[in-house]
Amino acid sequence: NVMFATWSEQGGQDDLVWYTGHKNADGNWEAAIDIRNHKTPGAYKVDVYYTLANGVMKSLGSAFFEVSGASLTSEISIKDYNDATGSFTVVVPEPQSASGVSSVLVPVWCSEDQSDICWYSTKHQSDGTYTVSVDPINHKYNSGLYKIHVYVVSNNGIQQNVGTASQMVSATQYYTIMGDTTVTIDQMMRCFESSGHAYPSAALGVGGASTLEQFCLLYLEEAHAEGVRAEVAFAQAMKETGWLQYGGIVQIDQFNFAGIGALDGNSSGNCASFPDVRTGIRAQIQHLKAYASNEALVNAQVDPRFHLVTRGSAPYVEWLGQKENPTGAGWATSTNYGYSIVSMIRQIKLL
Repeated sequence: NVMFATWSEQGGQDDLVWYTGHKNADGNWEAAIDIRNHKTPGAYKVDVYYTLANGVMKSLGSAFFEVSGASLTSEISIKDYNDATGSFTVVVPEPQSASGVSSVLVPVWCSEDQSDICWYSTKHQSDGTYTVSVDPINHKYNSGLYKIHVYVVSNNGIQQNVGTASQMVSATQYYTIMGDTTVTIDQMMRCFESSGHAYPSAALGVGGASTLEQFCLLYLEEAHAEGVRAEVAFAQAMKETGWLQYGGIVQIDQFNFAGIGALDGNSSGNCASFPDVRTGIRAQIQHLKAYASNEALVNAQVDPRFHLVTRGSAPYVEWLGQKENPTGAGWATSTNYGYSIVSMIRQIKLL
């Protein structure tokens, strides 16, 4: 037989692979070299050996070839830094790769030991750039210099570091309930779909949200009206309703998405009911605003328990749990109630 020992010169022979050749009709021997087995751009060497009938292996010589790497047309940039949250957007200029671009990955970390590293998947924009939003929620709310690396994965399987950037971040210790929404409708939809549950179109369609997209849009609109972050309300609703499957004392036809009135030991008759999906969502968001701030409501009050809340007692999601709230106030008595919502928010942001 004939064997083709192949490796990239970068890193020595740490990616050495022996390829078995096959004989063509014209007497030549050849082997297909799969770069996915090596994953390194640059110079490659091939040593060719043949084995005689008596088992002796001899060298036939060497050959060389070059695998081009990916590159960027300009510098990586940072935009939309948010002073309140410490979030920002990484913009990667259109990468160039001879075999085409499969994806662009952006690992980001703040801790020196990279214990808070998060690998972000970027989105390809119409102008050719790739962007991703970085949020301190994914980095233990660390403040300091965030280090950003960009890797281009080419269609030939090679993953290559093509550049770096950095951003100084001042992060809040907790996740604020009030503020700008930092997720999209698509991310909320993907989050729900990842749960594996079916959206209850018939039941919620009666209330004006026959599709998941309509449901998520209502959260975006109602949250924006009151200055509440939509991801907070949406994640809380998924927790409270078991991904809109209900099963507790609150029934789906009550359009109550956050267990308003479902107090410990209460019966279903004490739970608040609303005429439609929008009103139920509005009530939940108003209840969140009652906990998070002292600002007046924008829309007419539909939350029947708004007046029972100590205003501004839980400005952070983590403090919605009474056990974690320093004043003992809060939405629910279950341990780590708010932290579990933050965990879900983190998942939404990465989808």
